[in-house]
Amino acid sequence: MLSKLIKGFTLIELLIVAGIILILLTVGIINGKKYYLKFKFQQYEQSLISFSKLAKLLAKEKSHNIAVCVSGREIRIVDIGTSRRFTCSGTVLNSIRIEEPQISISGSGFAFDPRGISIRGGNICLYFSLENRYVKAVASRFGAVRVERGNGTC
Repeated sequence: MLSKLIKGFTLIELLIVAGIILILLTVGIINGKKYYLKFKFQQYEQSLISFSKLAKLLAKEKSHNIAVCVSGREIRIVDIGTSRRFTCSGTVLNSIRIEEPQISISGSGFAFDPRGISIRGGNICLYFSLENRYVKAVASRFGAVRVERGNGTC
């Protein structure tokens, strides 16, 4: 009669509940990391677009030639002075470092003269491997900057 009055949880019940909680936490952490990487890709995408437009404005403002370059895992805005030759050596005005290994960067870079015309047309592409998509900033010979988005690699 006394055993019917005592209520509680058995060890098996506690282990089952702990297992369910562990599974839910694991799924939540995996999805959380994916959402974080998606957010970072969108942040890098906006920075790439801003850098492309900022370089053109800086060229006009400073009356110097300004390049947007890929250097390792960085996108850099570089003041290349009065040189008409495309180079990535000069004063680095701003940079973005890509930290996440799921996001890669490639491209030839581009440069603008003080009139906003391209010294060298080219592109810079960000690729997000988890979703197999890319965003590319493309500068034409005449200084127009457009953005391309798509699925697949750069």
